[in-house]
Amino acid sequence: MGLSKAGSSQILGAKTQVVPGTLSGSEEASREKGAAPQGGVKQRKLIAYQTYFGLEAGILHAGAKRALERLSAHAAEPLTISVRSLGEDFGLDSAASGTLLRAFLAGGLLYPDGNGGYYATTRFREYAFAKVVVPLSRSEAKNLVNAACGAAARVNADSETMPFLIDTMLVSGSYMSLRGLVPELSLWLVLRRRHQSHQFSTDLMSKDDALRHIKATISGLSPVIAVRIVPDKQKVPRPFSVVFEKKEETIEPPAPAWERLRDWSVSIGRRVISRREPAVLPSAVLAELVTLQRTRTLQRDRSPWGKVGKRD
Repeated sequence: MGLSKAGSSQILGAKTQVVPGTLSGSEEASREKGAAPQGGVKQRKLIAYQTYFGLEAGILHAGAKRALERLSAHAAEPLTISVRSLGEDFGLDSAASGTLLRAFLAGGLLYPDGNGGYYATTRFREYAFAKVVVPLSRSEAKNLVNAACGAAARVNADSETMPFLIDTMLVSGSYMSLRGLVPELSLWLVLRRRHQSHQFSTDLMSKDDALRHIKATISGLSPVIAVRIVPDKQKVPRPFSVVFEKKEETIEPPAPAWERLRDWSVSIGRRVISRREPAVLPSAVLAELVTLQRTRTLQRDRSPWGKVGKRD
């Protein structure tokens, strides 16, 4: 539901400064006073230059933050949100404030208290403490995909503590479109268990810790990245592209010392036996030797030396 023309131009003309992934001092104070999201509230991500409820992402984030700061400042006497306070927090005129109120009610950001006021819901708090990220250009997105592939290779190289391998990494979503800007880089990981020798078993991460580590390693490259783990490619929305594949190398554990000693003893025994046994030549070689011996005998009988001792 859009805002009034005057109200919209007033909002979109305002300037906000948002640092993705950080909280201002007032937001930290709001956390201490109970205005911040609780542990069960997810971290929401807003894309800069996109509109939400008729407001640009930065404007929505800043207005929701101001509303929570105002509410938390009167914690002893709980306050509610009204059309007037919305206008003050978001910098709107009365008509645009009413439109925004209806949009927030429809979107589940507010609910009425029964006395003409409105309470902020958990979703409202998510927008107040959301990250605002700037879309990537096409070349920046490609570079980020390459960086993600490098991070995946580093995860796979950790054979001592990581029980999983990133078998396949795929990209889908806006990266596969023809748009010049990529607001979110959706990466999908297909994992499988790593073949591990027993000597490293005590050093392995737990399953939950390993999954958190893998997702943090990839998503930590940029707030634009959204990482999801799926059992196979069929769970990835199409169209998609495979950007990384890794096949597990079979690592044979070293043989115990007694096995190596046994193999060495068998090898030495075979050499001794082979020296004691007479050599057995193939039949073809024997036939050739007999023929050669006969030829030499005939040549010797025909030579001049064969007449020695005879009288003419």
